[in-house]
Amino acid sequence: MGFSCGIVGLPNVGKSTLFNALTNSQNAKASNYAFCTIEPNKAIVEVPDDRLNKIGKIENSKNIVPTQLNFIDIAGLVKGASKGEGLGNKFLSHIKEVDLILHVIRCFEDPDIDHVENSLDPIRDMQIIEDELILSDLVSAEEQLKKLKKEIDKDIGNKEKILILEKIIKNLTAEKSLKNLNFNEDEEKILKTFNLISTKPKIFICNLNEKEKLDNNKYINLIRSNLNDERSIIISISAEIESQISQLENEVEKKEFLDSRDGNSSGVDRIIKSSYSKLNLITYFTAG
Repeated sequence: MGFSCGIVGLPNVGKSTLFNALTNSQNAKASNYAFCTIEPNKAIVEVPDDRLNKIGKIENSKNIVPTQLNFIDIAGLVKGASKGEGLGNKFLSHIKEVDLILHVIRCFEDPDIDHVENSLDPIRDMQIIEDELILSDLVSAEEQLKKLKKEIDKDIGNKEKILILEKIIKNLTAEKSLKNLNFNEDEEKILKTFNLISTKPKIFICNLNEKEKLDNNKYINLIRSNLNDERSIIISISAEIESQISQLENEVEKKEFLDSRDGNSSGVDRIIKSSYSKLNLITYFTAG
């Protein structure tokens, strides 16, 4: 069963470079200008799992079929995207299709790479994306509420849906994430039918300079403090380094490269495994 992960962020933060690394391809064009990506790039990636190969050897399996994740490289969002800036409405509609959001944040200075806001401020950049997703949900929730009020007598469950939507709209109007709201199990089921972006699980990807150590970036702790949620998953990588690793021909070369950088696993592996975990997926193995 496939699940989709959408890569989002401002333009020029490294989304397409990361997509190419994740998917071991060069399908996504990565260039130094905003909206290099217009239509979303899509690819299927196998979830790395050492247990699968061990079971395959024990069972002497002819074929080994790993779990798969779909990755989608979505064009960069800008301030005002929810109002149509930078083709924002089109791009936001692509995010609605995914099960998990990978929010890429640029955490490095480079005068040769343009910044859509003309300066580097990861906290501001992260908030721009969060605000646009919230505003997009507000528009969607208001439209759905209007439709339900017209059809209130057609379904006995519409009254409850209206109450939930009114609660959601009040929260979104205050520019707050829906994660601040507490819903019971039945309400959660109804909430999923609204397909709001704010309800989707999210992983934050801090993209660092290729020369920088992953544990030595001044912005990581700032981002962690800003999120103020112990459950948040923050992964530090260099998309450029990951792209280089993905182009190595065999696993021995990849291991030697990682060892030279004091790493046991690639950022790509950490993202894939964290995505699988964030979606609360359990692997069932079948053999024979």
